[in-house]
Amino acid sequence: MPEILGRLGYRVTLSELTKSELRNILVDVKDSPFKQYQALFRECGQELVLPEDEINRIIDTAVENKTGARGLNSILGQYLQNKLASMELPLDEYQDKKEP
Repeated sequence: MPEILGRLGYRVTLSELTKSELRNILVDVKDSPFKQYQALFRECGQELVLPEDEINRIIDTAVENKTGARGLNSILGQYLQNKLASMELPLDEYQDKKEP
């Protein structure tokens, strides 16, 4: 069905998401970008905590750039880039899995 809908010549305008809706998408939904990054940090033995003002800054950036919900993941990734680069990966575990 999605293949058919993509071929129809309808125009649909969507209203912009509110900051509250963007916050819900960023932090609260089951597979939110924030929860995915928390799981990544947890695998590396670290805890990811973002203060409310930092969450608001990420949301404000999405609103200013008009990227909506799709932009939240990349904005969060850019924000966490330095933290991700300085993380020590548990290489011992991965090397043990590769060897028979």
